Amino acid sequence: MMGYREFAVKLLSVLDELGSGEVVAGSAAERRLIKKVKALAEDLLGVRAETTPLTVVEWRDEGSWVEGCGARFEALALPQTP
Repeated sequence: MMGYREFAVKLLSVLDELGSGEVVAGSAAERRLIKKVKALAEDLLGVRAETTPLTVVEWRDEGSWVEGCGARFEALALPQTP
């Protein structure tokens, strides 16, 4: 099992693959990113990661974050646009 620092380095590497560091919510790119981050958390940290897909009719970001193992990272979640 790897430590948090090594996990963070690997996670930044995955984010660098995006180029801009951003993906559109609901897109194929987002699904690929989620799969990679989930695998990193499970494989490198030995934790069970879960996702909760949902359908959005109206979008208002009232705060988004990713958290686990005592760490919390603020995020911005935006809906997929045509």
